[in-house]
Parts: sequence; C-alpha cells; structure tokens
Amino acid sequence: MKKRLLIVFQFLSNRGENATDAEVSSKVSGKVPEMWNPVNGKTEKVSYQIKDGRTIVPLKFESWDAYFIVFKAIAKSNSFTQIGKSEKEIITIKNTWSVSFQEERSAPANTIFTELKSFTDNMDLGIK
Repeated sequence: MKKRLLIVFQFLSNRGENATDAEVSSKVSGKVPEMWNPVNGKTEKVSYQIKDGRTIVPLKFESWDAYFIVFKAIAKSNSFTQIGKSEKEIITIKNTWSVSFQEERSAPANTIFTELKSFTDNMDLGIK
C-alpha cells in the first residue's frame, strides 16, 4: 500500500509600501509550517503555535514581500519559537586609510579613503 503525503500551502503577501507584522492563522493543524521565499527559493523554519485546531504563525513582511507557508511534516510539538536574528555593531571604522591598486588596471597607484563604501560608488572610473 502506498503512503500518501498531504502537503498544504498558502500564499501570503504584503500589498503595500510599508513593512508590517502579521499573525497568520490557518485551519491546518498538526503539521509544521515552513516559510518558502518565492523570489530566491530559500526555505526556513518559522515560529508557530497550534491551538484550538488552528496553526498561528507570526510573520514580518517587508514592503511588497511575499511568502509561501508550506505545511508538510507532522508536528511533534504544539509550538516552536524560532530564535530571532539580531545585528550588532562590532567595530566602527573612523580612520582614513591608503589603498594601493595593481598597476596597469586604469586605477591610480594609490588613493586615500576617508569612509568605508563600495568601490562601485567611486567617481574615479579606474576604481569603480
């Protein structure tokens, strides 16, 4: 006898210019939700809570953001909390520095930078 696999998915989107938080409630119960990014194909775990026959998923949407929420694995727990991603400043670069470029590449031999930014933003085409 073949084993049947039921996969349920929902497409969710932010149809506005402002970022927003949402708490999505689905009739799906007993399955683990995953967030699938339709732009880059990446998947990731999301926090969820199964309560009263529904699965509740808190999401953050950036401007015009969209996701698929896919329910496929059987839940072994009624809740899961994804550890938040955080950023913190490690070091601030305030000094100027001298940069040397390889010869015969249209860049100057040496230049001084007073701020950290991409070479593609530089006005000198040899550095750009």
